[in-house]
Amino acid sequence: MEEKYAKFEEFARIKHQSSTVIFGDILQKIVGQNLTLTIKFKLTPICYAFCSHLKAVLHFDGQRIKTFYASIPKTMKDLKRELSIEICTKITYTSTGEHKLKIEMNGVLPSGQTLGLVSSKEITIQLPKLEIPRQPLRKQIIVEKIRSESGIAIITPDVQKLFREMKELWKKELQALRQK
Repeated sequence: MEEKYAKFEEFARIKHQSSTVIFGDILQKIVGQNLTLTIKFKLTPICYAFCSHLKAVLHFDGQRIKTFYASIPKTMKDLKRELSIEICTKITYTSTGEHKLKIEMNGVLPSGQTLGLVSSKEITIQLPKLEIPRQPLRKQIIVEKIRSESGIAIITPDVQKLFREMKELWKKELQALRQK
């Protein structure tokens, strides 16, 4: 078993120079104080074969604002299908004018190691002037929700924390039952 795992790790190191995500269009829609981004992409065969998750990082004006993980559908029938992720943000306290949005994605192996080059795409958005009172806020843009319509499950750090807490509670309950 360890020999098979060693071969797998060797292959992952060799394929580290290939891309795992191919970006399509990034659509933007501004309605009032909300900016919705629809990111369309395809996965390469190597990503389907070896990766369990995609790691995505969203940057706004050069500042990282959100990192999230998306689980990859396990069926190869989606190989030619374009997948999409929708990110809904609140732009209430963002200044008017041009801003740069950048999305970076790459595959993650079950061991947690990244596979392949980081694929990135950058777009420029033009934000309108919003008539709201100014209030100090730490972040310029707030990610409210992330969803997918193509069978991809989005895992945010908050959900990961909840699952870890549930797993720890389950382990404690199981141990208590064994001790009885």
